[in-house]
Amino acid sequence: MDSPQIIYVLRWLVRDTFRQSRTTRIFWIMLGFSALCVVFCLGLSVEGGDNLRPDGDFLIDPKTNEPIAGPARDLGTLRLFFGAFRVSLARDRESAVQHVEVILASWVAGAIGLLVTLVWTAGFIPEALQPASATVLFAKPAPRGLFLVGKYLAVTLLVAFQASVFFAGTWLALGLRTGVWSAGYLAGVPLLVVHFAAIYSVSALLAVSTGSTIACALGSILFWALCLAVNLGRDAAIALPVVAPTMPPLSAFTATLIDAAYWILPKPADLVMILERALNADTYMATLSSLPEMAAARTSWSPEASIATAVGFSAITLGYACRMLGKKDY
Repeated sequence: MDSPQIIYVLRWLVRDTFRQSRTTRIFWIMLGFSALCVVFCLGLSVEGGDNLRPDGDFLIDPKTNEPIAGPARDLGTLRLFFGAFRVSLARDRESAVQHVEVILASWVAGAIGLLVTLVWTAGFIPEALQPASATVLFAKPAPRGLFLVGKYLAVTLLVAFQASVFFAGTWLALGLRTGVWSAGYLAGVPLLVVHFAAIYSVSALLAVSTGSTIACALGSILFWALCLAVNLGRDAAIALPVVAPTMPPLSAFTATLIDAAYWILPKPADLVMILERALNADTYMATLSSLPEMAAARTSWSPEASIATAVGFSAITLGYACRMLGKKDY
């Protein structure tokens, strides 16, 4: 096939996938959930807390949860749900807003949102590969591999659309209400898409091998859990001399095995750490990536390598799925 035909096939698959997604309630539920998060951000405001303070100078005693007395300190207030709840700030206005952004990006979108999205998208490829549909689609002059890649890219674009709505909407709402415009928060869109694409490539492989939506949903979630465990396990192994200096070190074989698994598989915790670093989260809260941070401090860690591993894993897994689909009988 020449380039215009390939582009036509990919455009058709993207359009068909978006049409298919709009027929499901989950598409509208996710948009509605993003809208609720935007409303939550519109109901958030900050009073005071404009003065900057030295690093580590928290204004709330962590033991008593009471304000620390001091001269010329503007203890601001974070107002939630349009003033229904008030929380005293431990630091300045910008840090308070970025704290909310870290929770939205790491938990709401990065963990809960990712798992819900994997379940939601699990049936797209198996449904398209059912014999009743596949025999008609494969009869057209389009290679099977191109069909699978196009469907995979279409679903990824669909997720990118949902992620863009969530991040752009909440970022704009927080900026308008608080005057804090954290550009690093928008890095959550490409990071979430890369994260999803890596895990979804396994879902595509399961779709070709099993044809089961349930297998795709459960398999992708279990694979994500495995990747997270390997990521944190490897970081714990590196941080072990600092966390537990009295414990004996791991054997050379175990350390090599963990390190090899770390570099082969996607790295969910590392991707969270990249986003938290973009928001300077480690300066005002105990981050979700404490172990990866400790490991990064003891090694020559680079965010580019973590992202490249996820992209490379996606390409290899999807290529193997295309090869399997080419040999399958319909």
